Amino acid sequence: MPHQPSPTELPMEARITPSGSPGLLRRSAVLAVALFAAVALLPQGAPATDQEPEKMEDTRAALQKWVETRKLISQEQKEWRLEEQLIQNRIRVYEGEISDLRTRIAEMKVSITESQGTEQELTAESTALKASAASLRDRVTALEAQVKELLKRMPDQVKNLVLPLSRSMPENPEETELSLSVRYRNIVNILNLINKFNREIHLKSEVRTLANGQQADVQVLYFGVGQAYYATADLSAAGIGTVGPEGWIWIPANEHAEVIAEAIAIYNNDAPAAFVQLPVQIQ
Repeated sequence: MPHQPSPTELPMEARITPSGSPGLLRRSAVLAVALFAAVALLPQGAPATDQEPEKMEDTRAALQKWVETRKLISQEQKEWRLEEQLIQNRIRVYEGEISDLRTRIAEMKVSITESQGTEQELTAESTALKASAASLRDRVTALEAQVKELLKRMPDQVKNLVLPLSRSMPENPEETELSLSVRYRNIVNILNLINKFNREIHLKSEVRTLANGQQADVQVLYFGVGQAYYATADLSAAGIGTVGPEGWIWIPANEHAEVIAEAIAIYNNDAPAAFVQLPVQIQ
């Protein structure tokens, strides 16, 4: 019967001593099976002494390949565990980013909802403001028309006083580029100047056309915008100014020249104060 080597005759590289660890026990069992298979492959009936070195060399080479293979597997498993850990870390980071994005999306949805509500409020407010602006535009256009009609009935002194403002009133309100505030301010300023002139007595030097067609330099005494009086220096002519249906008119009043001249002298402090009865013309 062929000689079978005992475990004590195996090379040191083939000796396995289990350590009690499950993984190590399994590896030891695999090595033992491999060694047994290698020994069993020896030809039966051949002298052990002739083939033993060759068999041992084959066994040593097989074990070396097996060990290298196990090392590669172990290294790959180690690298895979490390890669798996990195992937898990990345997954946790991505999950955190996804959670943050979901939170931001929810906040943006709330913000969009609030913005839509605000937009609706602003749209309603804008509509109301446009309607109010249209109403104000209609009112200022009507006021400008009334002021223009009023100025037609004012004396030239008042017309000249407000001329810079009256010129700024648009001829065509629909095409003007002036703002509503400017248009309203012009109207208020014109009315204020007219009102101020109407509250006071004014003496102005003017050139008036007399009843005979001649022109004379005279002093005109204005009592607001209601009445005005003038008389020539030689008292040959006099007149009364008042508001007529189509505007300011001058009416000859030669018979009142002395009284009008006296009133003008009193106003100029050229005569003592006294009660003077002036004629009044109402159209």
